[in-house]
Amino acid sequence: MRVRWRLAIGGAVVLVYICSMIFISLAQQDYAVSVTAGQSEYQFSAADAEYIIPVSVDNRANRMLTSTDDQRCFLSYHLYDEKGTLLEYDNIRTEFTNRIFSGETAQQEIRISGLESGVYEVSLDVVKEGEAWFSEKGADCDTVRIIVR
Repeated sequence: MRVRWRLAIGGAVVLVYICSMIFISLAQQDYAVSVTAGQSEYQFSAADAEYIIPVSVDNRANRMLTSTDDQRCFLSYHLYDEKGTLLEYDNIRTEFTNRIFSGETAQQEIRISGLESGVYEVSLDVVKEGEAWFSEKGADCDTVRIIVR
């Protein structure tokens, strides 16, 4: 009798573990996006007010990426100095020009602004307003070096 109870409890523990892993896996798929820059380094003139970086957005998430409707997803970035010190985490948003459905890859441009002369590390990201930064949930987002002269 004790053996049956031990087997039953062991089976229940395994079942709970498997269900937890499935739930975590499904939740992470909401953020399965990669943002890849065309280059690892960009140089801009300090006279420009805004800088544009072309990126490729690969949407493997189980959601559509759009800046309209109820999704409210945007391209954005986190700004660091050349030593890796965080300067500004929450920066301007760039709207997606078109909807990117699950399984699609699209070319986009991300706007960077407010930089003075210097060298910066810019971590590209996707944000769903009021919910999360995708990089915090495991999204694969490039970091690029920006040199402003």
